[in-house]
Amino acid sequence: MDAHFDSNNLKEFLKTNKPIGKGYFGSCYLYNNDYVLKAMVEESKKKSNRVIYKEIKEDKKLEEYYFKTYDTNYTTKEERLKETMERLSYTKYSYDLIQGLAYYYNYCFGTVLKYYKDYLTLAHSSIYNLSQEELDELYHNIEVSYEDLFNNYIYPLDIRDENIMFNNNLEVKLIDLDDGLTFYNYNKSEKKEEICRNKLKEIRKDLKR
Repeated sequence: MDAHFDSNNLKEFLKTNKPIGKGYFGSCYLYNNDYVLKAMVEESKKKSNRVIYKEIKEDKKLEEYYFKTYDTNYTTKEERLKETMERLSYTKYSYDLIQGLAYYYNYCFGTVLKYYKDYLTLAHSSIYNLSQEELDELYHNIEVSYEDLFNNYIYPLDIRDENIMFNNNLEVKLIDLDDGLTFYNYNKSEKKEEICRNKLKEIRKDLKR
């Protein structure tokens, strides 16, 4: 499901919706109740996301370079995100994360993500209410989810509490797999996998009483 905006409805959307999350690569907004719109406008020429949103709100003409990708393997942001969506579709546990792309006129500026309504991140305080047995099960599910990515040569280097979600049944969903810190390789990368596994060890330590 793609999302399409022009200067008027995007301006109205940004005016009436506050971000539910912010990061270096963009901000996330609740979209149509069942989705999250992630506006991934990368910094360019020392202009931050806030400046770009301000230009949209003021109805100024946006320059095309805002929507280009600075990943040298791709020509446009749209090309990179389409491949990201396709690669994730082959995974067992993260296949439904990206539901579509977001467009401002003809420019792709982000993704439409599935909204995991009943999930909390590991950073949430409710994690302290779990027993050690439950924490062990939770970590197992986290590890299985990341192994699924590694088996598909996907290496998310930004493994941290805020990017791991779980529900009351200890089912796990990984997020932030569409940013510039997740590498979609075509071959196994022992170096990147080692980095990921070292970060998983830190997660494991945090889930030990």
